[in-house]
Amino acid sequence: MGTAYTTTSPTNFVDGETINASDFTTEFNAIDAAFETGGHQHDGTDGEGGAIEKLLSNAITFGTGADTDIAVTFNANTSDGVLTWMEDEDYFQFSDDLLISSTEKIQFRDTAIYINSSTDGQLDLVADTEIQIAATTIDVNGNLDVSGTIVSGGTLTATTSIGIGSAVLTEAELEMLDGITAGTAAASKAVVLSADKDIATVRNVTSNGTVQFGSLSDGTITATAFVDEDDMSSDSATLIPTQQSVKAYADSVAGMTSWVLEDGDGTEVSITNSKEVKFVEGGGIDIDWTDTDNGTDGDPYDLTFTIVAAQTGITSVTNTSLTVGRDADNDIDFATDNNIIFRASGADQVKIIDGVLSPVSDNDVDLGSSSLQFKDAYIHGTLEADAITIGGTAIAAAGTSSITTTGALNSGSITSGFGTIDTGSSAISTTGAVSGGSFVVPDDGDIGSASATDAMQISSAGIVTFKDDIIIKDAGTIGSASDTDALAIASNGVVNFTQAPTVASAAVKTAGKETIFVPAAACQPTASNGCAALANVETTSGRPDMQVLDFDNGSDEHAQFQVAFPKSWNEGTVTFQVFWTTTATDTDGVAWGLQGVAVSDNDTIDVAYGSAVVVTDDALSAAEDLCVTAESGAVTIAGSPAAADMCFFRIFRDVSDGNDDMAEDARLIGLKLFYTTDAANDA
Repeated sequence: MGTAYTTTSPTNFVDGETINASDFTTEFNAIDAAFETGGHQHDGTDGEGGAIEKLLSNAITFGTGADTDIAVTFNANTSDGVLTWMEDEDYFQFSDDLLISSTEKIQFRDTAIYINSSTDGQLDLVADTEIQIAATTIDVNGNLDVSGTIVSGGTLTATTSIGIGSAVLTEAELEMLDGITAGTAAASKAVVLSADKDIATVRNVTSNGTVQFGSLSDGTITATAFVDEDDMSSDSATLIPTQQSVKAYADSVAGMTSWVLEDGDGTEVSITNSKEVKFVEGGGIDIDWTDTDNGTDGDPYDLTFTIVAAQTGITSVTNTSLTVGRDADNDIDFATDNNIIFRASGADQVKIIDGVLSPVSDNDVDLGSSSLQFKDAYIHGTLEADAITIGGTAIAAAGTSSITTTGALNSGSITSGFGTIDTGSSAISTTGAVSGGSFVVPDDGDIGSASATDAMQISSAGIVTFKDDIIIKDAGTIGSASDTDALAIASNGVVNFTQAPTVASAAVKTAGKETIFVPAAACQPTASNGCAALANVETTSGRPDMQVLDFDNGSDEHAQFQVAFPKSWNEGTVTFQVFWTTTATDTDGVAWGLQGVAVSDNDTIDVAYGSAVVVTDDALSAAEDLCVTAESGAVTIAGSPAAADMCFFRIFRDVSDGNDDMAEDARLIGLKLFYTTDAANDA
């Protein structure tokens, strides 16, 4: 609505008064102001003017030139229409449908490019050169009638088939054409001949008619024709004979129909035409065809039997004249009955006869030499010798029954079985070992060295007294016959007992597993989610009372205690065992958890506990029975424990554990902590 016009009602506009120019000016200013501010609807309402039925102008401008959209509204009874000029977008926007109810066109650039409906039910897109549709997907829901050529820059896809004239190609039929190579056959593909009318890689060809060919080849042999030639006179390498001609030729040349082959024990087999004979290798013999050319009388086939050099299958060779060797001067002769004679350098050297290994000639063969000696000699019986020396010195006189020494018996070794050596008052000196049997000294006798002959004395009771220190080698051991390393001494003097040591038959305490019992009275309910306060529960007057902490089954409840472990603790994991009871008279279960954290001097105590370890147990069907859990798994204490740390522990009832199904309170009497030491004391 425009600004309202109000008359100024000049007082001079009455009869008899003078009308001045200023009176008109004031009234016209009021009219001008009404038209210049706000505009008018021209809808017939008071002060707005009547409806505009015609705009008689060849050029009409809408808008004030401001930076805003300009809308022309078509105000009807039930449906309005708006035509808007979009200022920033630079185009017209229609709020409703546009209907061209005749064959008139929407034209572009000139009259040759337009959109119209030339007949009812048809929409025409007409261009004098090209219509381009730019979109990622064009969906045509209907038949596509193309009177010209379809040119595709990508893949032309049809969901069922493609029809050309009366021919229809399905996907399966097009698959036979997809990827084929001219001149090469492929499985389930159409066959296209090469430029030379060839086709390759065909596996089998089946024909129910006549197959004609120029030639057939397997890559090596080429056949050019079939022939019916009974005498094979052409002797061709490219012709294929018929069955009839092959049979006729075979019948004409067939001379032998069968022959007999006999083995060494007289077994015969009849070899007929088309049968084969195979010579089987075995027993150290190789059988090979060494000449397979010609097979004529002048150049027969050669089958060679060769004895293998390394024989592994022969188990027995016997012959009354058998000789085995390198040559006639160096062999083993079995020709003489009950004699095996070894021959070297053309002379018989040694022979074996029943129970005797002897030289063939007396006093002719040495047993070893000064440079090549036998290691040991074991003789059960009499050793008969003209002379015996040790290190070049004779030890026995011919014809005597005793051993005479020409000096000290101090070389080599005297082993078990030698017999008794009686030295009288003489000494035995040796640089080797005295081993085997017993070495006996008289009662209170001494054993020593040249400089300390009484270093060790053995009494009649077997007590050994050492004159000076006893020293064993580095990392040496001392023990008994049944436990030779019962005590080990390292090179730095550290002594290790492999068995638990005792003093006066009492066990000696050593580093290892230790326990600490923590009663419920030493525990305190935690500030958050704590268990019940410590209670003194009487069993029966004059009998033990129970100091307990009660844990109910509604939620996890906790209690805390702290331990300063001894310095000898190895700062490792701990385990625990819970002592508890209940008022329950059933066998329902309970689960106890424990977690810990270590705090060092000058560290905050406001730290998180480590992972909890849970151990389960069941009530014993009687109230106030003492229940003791099994020893738990290893509890890892958080905070990297060190010597002199304070370790805080939190024990709780884990009601979420599957074993915890006891409705009554679980009463904690105390718990036993197991820890390990690695030092004898806390020094």
